[in-house]
Amino acid sequence: IAAANKKNVPVAQFNGKAEGGAYVTFVGSEQPESGAQLGVYLIQLYKTLGKPKLRGIYLRGVAGQITDIARNDGLKNRLKAENLLDKISFTEQHADYDRGKGQSVTESLLTRDKNYDFIVANNDDMILGALQVVRQFKLGGRIHLAGVDGLPEALEAIEKGELDATVFQDPEGQGGGGIWGCYLALSGVKLPKDILIPFKLVTKANVNEFMAIAKRVYVK
Repeated sequence: IAAANKKNVPVAQFNGKAEGGAYVTFVGSEQPESGAQLGVYLIQLYKTLGKPKLRGIYLRGVAGQITDIARNDGLKNRLKAENLLDKISFTEQHADYDRGKGQSVTESLLTRDKNYDFIVANNDDMILGALQVVRQFKLGGRIHLAGVDGLPEALEAIEKGELDATVFQDPEGQGGGGIWGCYLALSGVKLPKDILIPFKLVTKANVNEFMAIAKRVYVK
């Protein structure tokens, strides 16, 4: 960024902000909001199930990584705002955003104790790994699952009723917005410093709205 600044080349950032210089605009999503949307899902689940307390598993990403911290903060702050931190509890395990690790961590936990109401994860790969274990142990319908990203496979699992929800991160909006931002900056247009693309909670009720976008972006 600093090198581009020296040459008066406009810098537009998307998805994640980098430090080290000036930029004309940032197009992306605020990562705490994805965690907050997972929190919204858990609040809805709590109300739907009607139990005094819910127990779950929370699969987190890479320990210390900024996105994982932000999503964790967003989730817990949303539950705290509803005074539900003592009613919706979870066992936290880091699975490094990896499907295989998500599967192995979930298998280890469910082998010891199957009395969980939900599993949530900070990305779809981990929740899809957890889904394999839920299928293996024939716990579908008993344990509810939700992730983050909006991968086509996760959306298909929602259509089948195996996954309750995912939080859709719009890569098309972010990437396309970043390129468009560069073009407008070169054309002399003054842009907002931050252009935020919202995360959206996807359930069976609205999954079709997001499937076409996901397939354009992810399916080769």
